[in-house]
Amino acid sequence: MAIDSTLLENALQIGGMKAETETINLALEEFIKRRAGENVISLFNTVEYDENYNYKTLRGKITYTEWQRDLFNDMSVKELSNAAMKGYKNN
Repeated sequence: MAIDSTLLENALQIGGMKAETETINLALEEFIKRRAGENVISLFNTVEYDENYNYKTLRGKITYTEWQRDLFNDMSVKELSNAAMKGYKNN
């Protein structure tokens, strides 16, 4: 594989890597991420939305199933908060 030695040297210096293979792999990863991002950006304004859709009407309409209601029914706000934080810290 023929690689421009000037480009490789610049990439080594800028990237701070010692190995050429490591530098090339990083450059390829960054190239793929950038191109994938460009592909996502190219999708902007290509999705058709329902003119009647109103996200504001969905706000505040959280419904719980019966078991969820029963699960939290006997807990105080402080107990709910502590349980939530305990679960958060375990993740």
